[in-house]
Amino acid sequence: MSIENSYKGDGKKKALIIAVSDYDNLPSKRQLPFCKNDGKEMVEILDKLGYEIKNEWKLVGKVNGDRIEDAVDNFFTSADSKDTLLFYFTGHGIPDGHGDHFMASSDIDSNKPWRKGFNFDDIERAMKRSSATKIVTILDCCFSGAAGIAMGDEEDIAKNARVAMENTFKEGDGKCLLASSLGSQQSFKMKNQDYSLFTYYLIEGLNGGINNEAVNNKGFVTPSSLGDYVYHKVISADKRQKPIMKTAMSGNIVLAYYPNEPREKNEASPTASAATSGPDPIVLSARDYFKRREYERAIVFFDRVLESNPKHIEALNHKGICCIKLKRYDEARNCFNKVLETEQDNIEALDNLDRLKEYEGEAERRDSNAEPTDTEQTKLEKMKQNATKLLELQKYQEALTIYNQILNQNPSDVDSLKGKAASLFSLDNYDEALVCYKEILKIKPSDVEALNNVKLLQRIEKQKRVSDTTDSLFNEGVHYYTLGKFEEAMSCFERVLQINPSHYEARSYKNLLLERKNQHKKYADEMAESDDPSELIKKADYYINKRMYDEALACSEKALEIEPNYSLAWFYKGYALSEKGVYEESIDCYDKATKIDPSMLNGWNNKGVALDKLGRYKDALDCFEKELEVNPDNKLARDNKKLMLQKLGQTGDSDVGSPNKYNDPTLPNYKPYRPETNKKRSGGIRSETKLESRSNPEADKWFYEGTRLAANWTNKDDHQRAIECFDKALAIDPNLGYVWKYKGYSLNALNRKDEAQKCFRKAKELGF
Repeated sequence: MSIENSYKGDGKKKALIIAVSDYDNLPSKRQLPFCKNDGKEMVEILDKLGYEIKNEWKLVGKVNGDRIEDAVDNFFTSADSKDTLLFYFTGHGIPDGHGDHFMASSDIDSNKPWRKGFNFDDIERAMKRSSATKIVTILDCCFSGAAGIAMGDEEDIAKNARVAMENTFKEGDGKCLLASSLGSQQSFKMKNQDYSLFTYYLIEGLNGGINNEAVNNKGFVTPSSLGDYVYHKVISADKRQKPIMKTAMSGNIVLAYYPNEPREKNEASPTASAATSGPDPIVLSARDYFKRREYERAIVFFDRVLESNPKHIEALNHKGICCIKLKRYDEARNCFNKVLETEQDNIEALDNLDRLKEYEGEAERRDSNAEPTDTEQTKLEKMKQNATKLLELQKYQEALTIYNQILNQNPSDVDSLKGKAASLFSLDNYDEALVCYKEILKIKPSDVEALNNVKLLQRIEKQKRVSDTTDSLFNEGVHYYTLGKFEEAMSCFERVLQINPSHYEARSYKNLLLERKNQHKKYADEMAESDDPSELIKKADYYINKRMYDEALACSEKALEIEPNYSLAWFYKGYALSEKGVYEESIDCYDKATKIDPSMLNGWNNKGVALDKLGRYKDALDCFEKELEVNPDNKLARDNKKLMLQKLGQTGDSDVGSPNKYNDPTLPNYKPYRPETNKKRSGGIRSETKLESRSNPEADKWFYEGTRLAANWTNKDDHQRAIECFDKALAIDPNLGYVWKYKGYSLNALNRKDEAQKCFRKAKELGF
């Protein structure tokens, strides 16, 4: 294959450009007009390089949050596995104060960035869902627009954002990140130019760079060569800026191709250093990391130099020194010997070998630890003194190691047995500590300290058995609660409280279940009096959202008694049966629903999900395709069809399977949804939300963590952390009344009465 063909590849090059310059809720001094120029220039250069950029992927100037969300979803889900994707954002970044960071849209509220902003985590998730295997993410963010940031604090915000970027966007095969995160708007914009500093050099690099410095020796601009170019240009212009470059595993991604302009290599001498062949950015990066004593990172760059020139003298010598610092002596020797194979009299390599011998000699002397003049008893006493010091310094594991060494030579040393027992006790290893104290009593039966500690450890063991029982019961109750099996959950929590009446978490869950029970009784009473099928389906919808499938089933069946041809009632009955695992009956219900209303949204889709549960994959695929015939815009059915095709490919079986024949947890999961009905189609109700929107697992995760922390009623720090957890749950869904209530409890514990009362009022408004 020619170089040019390897650049073009079988897939397409696609780009999504988001450049937000106008902000509705920020003052004029926080607007970023030059970001519009950044976006236009990026579109122009990438268009010239042959990238596909649809109109909906060119978001420049005033860009609202909904457009960003739609564009990101469309861009990543429409890609083929062979495509190369380039995602670019420039504009403000906004932190939420709880560890999350958001790309700011034009209509963002900087006090509540999660509403209209786009979370960094959501970008990473979109990438994972994409079929593309070559993805380049470029973020050029300014954090000066965040609400409530005083001058001087902006750089701290930007530093935190840089850490968030590096933690969020995982480097992997075919995925890489180039990013700039700045606190000062003045340093964001390039002097005397209407562009941001980072994007200015990014565009320059995509054009090949000055003197083709961004082009490698094959004529390619890769994430690695572009990253090195931008990094050195930016820090040369402003030393305060340290762009993020995660390109080491970018694989064979090629961003641009200049076939007639590869960077020239110095062919005169294979041993020539970077200084004689021009300022190679890779060498400059390696030198920079070496000077900063980041030896592991420096080795990565020296290895890249050696890939293109295995006899590069500077790279070999400096890599060897890095290996010495990291105590990798054999690798270091190998580097210096390679230098001497090329230049026998290379002074630096000869000196480095002498230095290596000194390091190896020191290491050997440290390892020997020979003390021939001491008697064995003196050695044991010194070891005992060292162990005692380690115990005082709370270095229990190190102390335990030494006590074990002493007891190997003298098993009856009471002092060492006591030291070992104390170390084990501090490491929460009560069983072995008890064994040590009992051993002491065999040697010295009247030892008061050992007697008292044996009694103490026996009490702890008894309490631990009780605690293990309550913990096991409590965890079982939480498990039942998350499955919607509330009676079983209540039984577990009541048994915990019988053993330990002061178990705060169990009591909290019990109270929550009692409140739910009262609410459900109210609905059940209303249902018993109702003869309106539409109202009964409303109740079924309520119970399904609470994962109370028996009650939902009862509502659906009563509606069908009144109106046997009510398609929506058959649908809800099918859904409840499916969630209970009664898939055959569920399929019959969906058949009746679609027979009455052939175009019902998600009727065929949900039947396909039930068939999948029975292992009938081919039939399930037919249902997803039928759903798309009657509802071509059904994204859920389209996604399920795609997942089913993957499953059939993984199993290698396109025929009807036996139930759960391929019950492989690595295969895709499918989720049925009820239709977003309207009065015209169903003759029934207009649903307010999707099926499980009122029961959000992510919000519940934060709620459970909050209640766990709040269990220690007297610990104010834990209550503060609990409030932070409740706030995160409410940021996901502000209509969770029980979360407001428990936030009020923690505020009350901190004596913040006014705030607590507001939370209780909000909980009451929501029915708690």
